Parts: sequence; structure tokens; C-alpha cells
Amino acid sequence: MFWNLVRYEFKNVNKWYLALYAAVLFLSVLIGIQTQSLIKLPEKNLSVLLFFYLLSLVV
Repeated sequence: MFWNLVRYEFKNVNKWYLALYAAVLFLSVLIGIQTQSLIKLPEKNLSVLLFFYLLSLVV
């Protein structure tokens, strides 16, 4: 009986974990693309944009 309950819980929670992993993967790819675009900018604008980029991650 216990193992049936555990198996049911894993089936139910598995959908949430899959969606959570997909969201984390999407956000990590998005942050990686933004970071690569910041690296290609000239030095004089980099400090200001990096500040606002890090501020947007915190908020």
C-alpha cells in the first residue's frame, strides 16, 4: 500500500518538476545569451550596462 502511494506521488509531482526544470533551463539560456551580448560591448558602456543587468537579476 505504501509503495502505491509513493508511486502515485512521484507521478503527480513529476509534472511539476519537469515544468520547473524547463523554466530553469530557459532562464539559464536567456541569461547566457544576455551575458554574451554584454561581453561584445565596448569597455566604456560595459560598467553602466552591467550594473543595470545585475540590478535586473536581483529584482
